[in-house]
Amino acid sequence: MLGELLFVLFIGVVCIAMTIVGGIWLVMRVWRRKLSRTVAKVNLECGTNFEMSSTAVMGSWIGKALLFDQKNKKLMLYSNGRYTLHNYDHIRGWNLHWIESTGPAGNIVHKGVRVVIEMNDLNRPLQSFPMSSKSQGDVWNQRLALLLNR
Repeated sequence: MLGELLFVLFIGVVCIAMTIVGGIWLVMRVWRRKLSRTVAKVNLECGTNFEMSSTAVMGSWIGKALLFDQKNKKLMLYSNGRYTLHNYDHIRGWNLHWIESTGPAGNIVHKGVRVVIEMNDLNRPLQSFPMSSKSQGDVWNQRLALLLNR
């Protein structure tokens, strides 16, 4: 009896986990599709050349993103279905931030990794973009230096 109850409980937990993962996947897919449509519209209307590649889009697939048009030296700040276009010189600088702690095995763990970009914008002078790891943050740190020639 107890074994059957534990089995049913296990199946219930697995179903809930699959539902959560599926929901997250669906939200990410809808957000990416919305961003793709916005990019296509902006490229058509403004003559820009924004791409949806991993080297041209900084940010999470849910929330905000910063896209780079290398050909025209433009950037697009996208957030909640809205966007603004700027020249590369709109970025004044950037820093990589993280919190370092010691993990259970005595190893160093980096938490809260994000790239903070300083913008020429009185209303929103700092834009923060979460990274999945410090190595991803390091890559974007170098990529920004190459894109902006700094």
